[in-house]
Amino acid sequence: MFKYIKKIFSNKNLKFIKQDISSVHKYCINGSKTKVYCDEIGLKVEHPDGTIEYSKWEEIVRISIITTDQGPVYDDIFLMLFKKEKGCLIPSESDGYNEVYEKVSNFEGFDFNKYIEAMSSATNNEFLCWQKK
Repeated sequence: MFKYIKKIFSNKNLKFIKQDISSVHKYCINGSKTKVYCDEIGLKVEHPDGTIEYSKWEEIVRISIITTDQGPVYDDIFLMLFKKEKGCLIPSESDGYNEVYEKVSNFEGFDFNKYIEAMSSATNNEFLCWQKK
């Protein structure tokens, strides 16, 4: 599963920084969770390993749902908010996930059908829900 996610981030066409989420699963299994804080300006993501990610809403250029085949033992659905050079990876079991989803689902052109399709997936896949024009 982690090779799949790393492959997404290493795609040269995307030009995004590689991100490693293996520590998220390691800590989620013993009860710790990623915490997400958001307001009208942007969001802050605090992962259990101490990694912190930030983004302003206006910096987001692409929104995807990434699914894996690791559920239900591990969180297998991730909301990925891509910026030009970095992104914020938010596991669906994160504290604050629903608030972020409420915000991004209101972006003009957000594809709810892709989101619903992602929620039904049990394979390693990426579902593009929104892209800045």
